[in-house]
Amino acid sequence: MIAFSHGLAREELELKRFLTERVYRNEAVMRPVTLAEALIADLFEAFLADPSKMPDEWGEGLDASDEFRSARRVADYIAGMTDRYAVSEYRRLFDDTPDLG
Repeated sequence: MIAFSHGLAREELELKRFLTERVYRNEAVMRPVTLAEALIADLFEAFLADPSKMPDEWGEGLDASDEFRSARRVADYIAGMTDRYAVSEYRRLFDDTPDLG
């Protein structure tokens, strides 16, 4: 079996820990991620509460009593959005432009 030497494996682990703390989970990286997650959650709640806010082909035929089906349709609609379209929909629904930067 091929593997790093003990010393190199330890250094790789240290490098991964450093990158996680200083790059991947850095506040400058995580702030927009957190804001984007909130934007998606707000869109989901708005569309679930009122499916007529989605385009006709997405909102029609949904029965409020079938919460699972409605949630699945809303999630599928949001999943197909580009970032720009999600921000546009947020602006339309909430009359606010989120600052994701």
